[in-house]
Amino acid sequence: MDREIKEKIKYLLYPRSVAVIGASRNPRKIGFQVVYNLIKDGYKGRIYPINPNADEILGLKCYPNILDAPDDIDLAMIVVPASKVLNVLNEVVRKKV
Repeated sequence: MDREIKEKIKYLLYPRSVAVIGASRNPRKIGFQVVYNLIKDGYKGRIYPINPNADEILGLKCYPNILDAPDDIDLAMIVVPASKVLNVLNEVVRKKV
């Protein structure tokens, strides 16, 4: 397997940072559950909740979109309505996730 491909797979399997696009403050929504489970299960990397309507989720600073996250992002988890996915994917590409 090509070295570059191995490096990219490493970031998928062992991300140093994760953006949860569509993170939510509502415990009944998947966007909350994803952030909660990352924390509960002891994920050691950086977690960036992405939600334009929240300042903080579970003690983590929120960002209005992935482009505003301050660091490189290794993995983006997209949990938004289908109608917003295309715009989110465009932002993910621009962020070079």
